[in-house]
Amino acid sequence: MTTATLLGSEVPRLATPPARELTPETTRGFECIEFAEEVLGLELMPWQKWVLLHGLELADDGSFRFRTLLVLTSRQCGKSTLLQVLALWRMYVDGAPLVLGTAQNLGLAEETWTGALQMAESVPELAREVAHVSRTNGDKFMRLTSGERYKVAAATRSGGRGLSSDLVLLDELREHHNWEAWSAITKTTLARPAPQVLGFSNAGDKSSVVLASLREKALASAADRNTTLGIFEWSAPDGCALDDRAAWAQANPALGHRMSEQAIASALEVDPEEVFRTEVLCQWVEAVDAAIAPAAWASLADANAERGTGAVFALDVAPDHSSASLAVAWRRPDGSSHVVLADHREGVEWVIARCAEVLSTWGGKLLVEQTGTAAFLLPQLQQAAPSSSSQLFAQDRSEIGSFGFFPSAQASQGGVEAVSRRFYVDACSALDAAVAAGQVRHGNQPELNSAVAVARWSTSGDAGQRVLSRKDSRVSPLVAATLALHGLTLPVPSNGGQFLFL
Repeated sequence: MTTATLLGSEVPRLATPPARELTPETTRGFECIEFAEEVLGLELMPWQKWVLLHGLELADDGSFRFRTLLVLTSRQCGKSTLLQVLALWRMYVDGAPLVLGTAQNLGLAEETWTGALQMAESVPELAREVAHVSRTNGDKFMRLTSGERYKVAAATRSGGRGLSSDLVLLDELREHHNWEAWSAITKTTLARPAPQVLGFSNAGDKSSVVLASLREKALASAADRNTTLGIFEWSAPDGCALDDRAAWAQANPALGHRMSEQAIASALEVDPEEVFRTEVLCQWVEAVDAAIAPAAWASLADANAERGTGAVFALDVAPDHSSASLAVAWRRPDGSSHVVLADHREGVEWVIARCAEVLSTWGGKLLVEQTGTAAFLLPQLQQAAPSSSSQLFAQDRSEIGSFGFFPSAQASQGGVEAVSRRFYVDACSALDAAVAAGQVRHGNQPELNSAVAVARWSTSGDAGQRVLSRKDSRVSPLVAATLALHGLTLPVPSNGGQFLFL
């Protein structure tokens, strides 16, 4: 008895339908497929042909219907081949003056570009039309004798600025954690007569803000025949079982063509659930490779905390100075630690006065990492702390109360203490251990919870110790909380204030 090979779905589970019947007169997909198969010698998979037929649908004026198109599938299904085919077809057949390829990892965009160049060079009639190739790092492009170019650009706030593009290829769109790169790169198409921005990716998580927003808008407008935003998504249904073979086929259109069931089954054996769901089932998850599991963090919430003494404050500033966070930690009567944000605001102009206020009110310590993003404020903080008084900032006292506690009449003057990079490394290890052991509680504040949702580990030093990455500005509240919690291991101030909670 033989078992039939499980084939991936040709048709996406979620898709913007065509505005009319697709024929050689209403889509240029047919000629692009012919170019891929007859000129490039490729054997396209059914799902790749489906994307080309539907993605290159024409509007009534002859331009492409979709100015922006999202294509989502699981990993290793052949997205790169589609990118290369589209780039070469637009250059050689359509005569597009500039194709711009980009990815959050520049090396990935360059790899796709290199593959397209090799395709062109392997076909004598195409190779003869290649006038110049630049392989210079940071300036890779190929130019045809008729002037068309395929250029690689970094996915940054300056990527593509000054250029005018006819086709923008955005790979791994899930890695765009803010709108800076999208804003810079996609606006290169505004003045072109028949532009397209194509975003390719697998599913994302909470940090994938650009992809999440575009996907939501595309699904909401899918029934609108006049929409210029399209989505083709091969994904498993939400909540499906991990071993559901039918769901595998829906998310992996290359299954049975270039991918085997055995490969997926093997991934299921070794992958954490959140990794398998996003990478293999193309499903959205809270976080992938999160520094702190969202469920574990949620279980440690305690918005109505017990009283505590020995306040330790810590300050962190986002790398781009877009915001600053002031956290406070203390020991609970049960022996565990508790941390809340005492303040979190945009900019840094408010920091000096606010820190002086809490120290004059509560006493204790204010920790600032001497090589960290808030270090530039250390001189001002150290100068302001000794001369501050509780009366000086009485007008802002209501903000302290908004975090659920009030100053004690016993409060005394505190001090600013610079801590080393090594302190931060140890603080990150201590946070990891405390969360795992359930020895820390938090105030369940949205800003802190959001920071946890996007927090990722990076490595520090030759020993490869894990620390919270600061690349994402939104993680700053968690960095402040981490420093404050570890500050509880320092000598306790002789006369700090007492927290009185509502």
